[in-house]
Amino acid sequence: MELTKSHNDIINDGIDSVSTNVTNLPTFNPTPSMRLWLEKSIELMTDNISQIANECHLARQTWYKWCKQQGFNHWFNHEWEQYLLRSSWRLNLIGLKKAHEDYRYWAYLQDKILTMKSNPNFEPTSVEFILDSNATGV
Repeated sequence: MELTKSHNDIINDGIDSVSTNVTNLPTFNPTPSMRLWLEKSIELMTDNISQIANECHLARQTWYKWCKQQGFNHWFNHEWEQYLLRSSWRLNLIGLKKAHEDYRYWAYLQDKILTMKSNPNFEPTSVEFILDSNATGV
């Protein structure tokens, strides 16, 4: 029996079908409970699923069911990234205040500014910040 496609053709077909499937995903419409979960996870600033579930008055297993739903993870991560972008000014302010006490904050802000200046198309998609053991939240 002869194979009609090469190994590379099969791989490329697989990649094409995956990218087609991703771009043709239906619009995801989160439920009010999903929106509440997002709000509580931001408010609590925790990755503790049980704690978020308790605050939302939902079963812990609900999170894992949602994670299996097509479109949920993309929606949740996108909304979380949007929150980080909206909050980045706060982290910069903390860094500026802490830079007087700790060189690491100053160095981080310098790296961030140089990255933005050297790449005119730079758009931050996540926030990375160095916090020492004495740092306090906002």
